[in-house]
Amino acid sequence: MGFRRDGKATHASDRAWRTWLDEHAALLRAAGLPPAVLRSPADWRYLLRFGYHCDGPYPNIDFRLEELSAAQRAAFRELLATTLSDVQRQCAAWHFVNPPAG
Repeated sequence: MGFRRDGKATHASDRAWRTWLDEHAALLRAAGLPPAVLRSPADWRYLLRFGYHCDGPYPNIDFRLEELSAAQRAAFRELLATTLSDVQRQCAAWHFVNPPAG
């Protein structure tokens, strides 16, 4: 009798996330992002979607993009420009570092 190992998919997902973090480590470091926003893809997506991160139930906001210095914002902008697709660029984080003109 066969059985399904759910851990296999989780392991592959974790490995892919670690690979992504390693590939972009220099920009992540330069952006000064706290470890909480990089714990998992879900944490990262939350930051991108809302422009802040909650470490627990809302309204426990532990990090806001507004806390980034000008140099950190530039690194974060470069990170997003190299990692987000055109569709993904409709998020709050993208608009924070690339405000609409006018």
